[in-house]
Amino acid sequence: CKECRNCPWLKLCHGGCLKDRFEDTEKEDLKKYYLCESLKQFFAHAEKPIHRAMELSRQGKTPDEIMELIQNEWIKN
Repeated sequence: CKECRNCPWLKLCHGGCLKDRFEDTEKEDLKKYYLCESLKQFFAHAEKPIHRAMELSRQGKTPDEIMELIQNEWIKN
């Protein structure tokens, strides 16, 4: 759908599963994944910690170290 093509999160959700899309009767070309709005909220919420985890992983931190660092940073903010 047009909304999916312009969404910054498309590379993460891939438009959702085709079987889980529904048609918006007001817009002819729109078939939207029914969890779309929830996923947008989740991705916006999780974006910073995910990027931080990837950065720490590239620095060679272990998963346990990454979780501890992110939790400590999250608590401070």
